[in-house]
Amino acid sequence: MKTLLLLSIALFTSFQSFAQEGDPDFFGTWYLRAFTADLEDPIYITNESSPVNPTLIIIEDLTFEGLAACNTYTGAYQFDTQIEEYIISDFNPTENDCETESYNSFEDEYFKHFNGFYGDSYNIYIDTNPNTQERYLMVWFAPGFGLEFQETPFLGVPANTLNTFKIYPNPVSKTLFITSVNNSIENISVFSINGQIILSEKENTNQLDVSVLSNGLYFVVVTSENGTAVEKFIKK
Repeated sequence: MKTLLLLSIALFTSFQSFAQEGDPDFFGTWYLRAFTADLEDPIYITNESSPVNPTLIIIEDLTFEGLAACNTYTGAYQFDTQIEEYIISDFNPTENDCETESYNSFEDEYFKHFNGFYGDSYNIYIDTNPNTQERYLMVWFAPGFGLEFQETPFLGVPANTLNTFKIYPNPVSKTLFITSVNNSIENISVFSINGQIILSEKENTNQLDVSVLSNGLYFVVVTSENGTAVEKFIKK
């Protein structure tokens, strides 16, 4: 089953009628799975191309945010009621040096899918794996060319072999607890919304003291023997 929508990118708009409405199936956190090109096999994201599992988080008011390799980004969709298409009205990535050429190259290519580099419009649809019932968010500029996201963390290994982890409480004021079933956690890092590493822990990997953080939104990145996963949390 596919839900097909046409999403148009525009950096400048005028005299148009906009509304905040969207397909609820799009809302939530999506994990970048692969790049697709020319109907060839997808190029899956690996530790060599990105140190974390890049995310796209679409919120109900049609704003979005995410984490790439070392930079974060924010933006907003609008729905043009005249042409019945989605418009990216805002896109703001941070501009930190990832200090690794492959990571910088990855981000350059990734952000091109948001800033209109490849064209003015592209298709977005939800596809469902009939065997696992997992949903995929497909973002294509042309058949077989674009980005592929999924609902569970993915980084270089099939989703069913990368055990997810849980963080709690969220929001958190003092201690953030991290749990994972049958998955040995090797490192925990906390990124600010501006893409800066704020905290890192390699010893006591089942909890993290976040009391020193200012109130706001952060990303916690957990690295294990099976890959890397990322979640967001709020410090209050």
